[in-house]
Amino acid sequence: MMRGLLVFATLFVAALCKDTFVGDKVLRIIPKNEAQLSLLKEMEEMPEMDIWRGVTGVGIPVDIRVPFHQLSSVKIHLQKHDIEHSTMIEDLQVLLDEEQQEMESSARFAQPRNTDSFDYANYHTLDEIYRFQDMLVAENPSLVSKIVIGQSYQGRALNVLKFSTGGTNRPAIWIDTGIHSREWVTQASGTWFAKKIVTDYGRDPALTAILDKMDIFLEIVTNPDGFYYTHNSNRMWRKTRKPNPGSSCVGVDPNRNWDAGFGGPGASSSPCSETYRGPKAHSESEVKAIVDFVKAHANIKAFISIHSYSQMLLYPYGYTSTPVKDQAELHNLAKKAITDLASLYGTYYRYGSIINTIYQASGGTIDWTYNQGIKYSYTFELRDTGRYGFILPANQILPTARETDKVLRIIPKNEAQLSLLKEMEEMPEMDIWRGVTGVGIPVDIRVPFHQLSSVKIHLQEHDIEHSTMIEDLQPRNTDSFDYANYHTLDEIYRFQDMLVAENPSLVSKIVIGQSYQGRALNVLKFSTGGTNRPAIWIDTGIHSREWVTQASGTWFAKKIVTDYGRDPALTAILDKMDIFLEIVTNPDGFYYTHNSNRMWRKTRKPTPGSSCVGVDPNRNWDAGFGEPGASSSPCSETYRGPTAHSETEVKSIVDFVKAHGNIKAFLSIHSYSQMLLYPYGYTSSPAKDQADLHNLAKKAVSELASLYGTYYTYGSVINTIYQASGITIDWTYKQGIKYSYTFELRDTGRYGFILPANQILPTARETWLALMAI
Repeated sequence: MMRGLLVFATLFVAALCKDTFVGDKVLRIIPKNEAQLSLLKEMEEMPEMDIWRGVTGVGIPVDIRVPFHQLSSVKIHLQKHDIEHSTMIEDLQVLLDEEQQEMESSARFAQPRNTDSFDYANYHTLDEIYRFQDMLVAENPSLVSKIVIGQSYQGRALNVLKFSTGGTNRPAIWIDTGIHSREWVTQASGTWFAKKIVTDYGRDPALTAILDKMDIFLEIVTNPDGFYYTHNSNRMWRKTRKPNPGSSCVGVDPNRNWDAGFGGPGASSSPCSETYRGPKAHSESEVKAIVDFVKAHANIKAFISIHSYSQMLLYPYGYTSTPVKDQAELHNLAKKAITDLASLYGTYYRYGSIINTIYQASGGTIDWTYNQGIKYSYTFELRDTGRYGFILPANQILPTARETDKVLRIIPKNEAQLSLLKEMEEMPEMDIWRGVTGVGIPVDIRVPFHQLSSVKIHLQEHDIEHSTMIEDLQPRNTDSFDYANYHTLDEIYRFQDMLVAENPSLVSKIVIGQSYQGRALNVLKFSTGGTNRPAIWIDTGIHSREWVTQASGTWFAKKIVTDYGRDPALTAILDKMDIFLEIVTNPDGFYYTHNSNRMWRKTRKPTPGSSCVGVDPNRNWDAGFGEPGASSSPCSETYRGPTAHSETEVKSIVDFVKAHGNIKAFLSIHSYSQMLLYPYGYTSSPAKDQADLHNLAKKAVSELASLYGTYYTYGSVINTIYQASGITIDWTYKQGIKYSYTFELRDTGRYGFILPANQILPTARETWLALMAI
């Protein structure tokens, strides 16, 4: 079925005049000797061969996209010469269709209102990135300005964001992304970098110190014509879009067009080649604009050009094997940088000069900038190493962009130090990640916080070199919590404790009961003081497999403490009312989804007389209990339980609501279907407040849609989704809580309960707007 949908999508794309790549494969080829290397270099010049990872040396992989109609002849050629090869991507169009569907599934039909609501976990079009730049400047006029340094061949603005705290001709750092237009993760990372700079200035001491003394220039879309073309015609386009006189082939490789070894080996003189150097150095306006800017500025101290893929950090030269005079320093700095990068997710990067690490390349950006006196000239090649290549899934954007932070790395210099480290391995609580091997070989040890001082003193006393690889294994505060990923029960419980500790005057934790298996049923209370004030209740995760709800609940909690005192609407609410938030309403089930069965929905209480476990906690309430819309079978996903309120997870809320007596709104959050529902579910008789509930639901879904255009249906449970008896909001409505609603969050079925993590933040943000409307 899915394959059929993808084929349909391919036909639809073709109808829109986009280039398609049905059946094209990406082959990984590994040359064993110089003869095979020579043959592969000849293949690089063959028409339609799209070199993803070029020929470097014996034993080093080469990745080539082979069009379907040439596949048979290419494979015969490789086999004839005994050249080892394997398939990295089976059908390129399948990945492209999935990428397109993922962009569409994020439902970005409306413009984000500000850069906080911009979806950094998805890929964006040129217009969307340009709008983002304008919003960022408008929001931060004292820190960010936009400079137009030129125009592309097709007349598009070459925008550079300048981050500065004032002064003229200060020392500066240049960063560019997207010079090769198909490398989408680079433009996406560049967008995230821009937001990170404005967010961290004044908070992060290192960044603040840089911006207090230096400017940062960031060109996010360095090749806008090419980037536009990748979205509208050919996703695999790499070059500029300037026609070449005398040839039907279009464009120049803007990373072979610089006046540094221009025209030498490592670039092509053929206009049809992916590495065509152009008719002369700086012929491309996209390159010439940067050249002119750099020469005019004359005080740029670091130049960082960001590409993908291969996971490398490279320094000059690419056009010659002669080492740069600063090679030792550039090499050591690269080593430190990739070590820091690896500390976050363990992503392995290679590093070295271009010609020795990847391949010979003439006319490259950083060779020219280095020759202009910009010592710290580097090229990054971001994720991955070839599994997806240029079609990196969107769920890797944020991890790729974030790979920065700091496990204790120790390097023994001699046998005496080696002996001391072997003794350390036997110390209690020392967690050896990389054991003692030999002199000069790193040892990695996780050191508990309470032993850190003594261990560092011990190392210093014996002159043992060490550095910090991971600064803090767990997030120390809620600012460093990763809201864009799914988390375990223990991680969410730790988050709650951190939030309370950081905000004691606003947040407290109430334990309203225990689950069947003895886990605490935690409720966060947000209050500015007073007793028995009017209140709003929000719960997430009553159905344990609906992970986007617990993730959204965690984000809501942080949003409340962040916005109180800043957002007038929320501040007005909390000055008069309390908010109660139960993030993990079914902790036994949630734990089970992480450790045994991802699709588990119910509680985990055994059912006497049956081998089937658990009750549906949204069929266990005393509102039409036992009527149609719930099951009497213990093995059913909608099993109602033996009696109403038989489940402690339900009974604890019942008791809390009754004891409080002043809850004005009750919001129970589920997934999926994109719906906002009000009572009743067990009967078709309308609730007496149906008109008010319906109008408010209409307003709330309109607010929700204003952010990304996500469409929600709304109405009573029975008329909108199905008959359901014994449900939460029917009981709360009958208790006099007029504004009783159930949300069914994203999506409408493409992923269902397995919503990709890159949709957590968009889902939470848009839902928040609806919550505020209610």
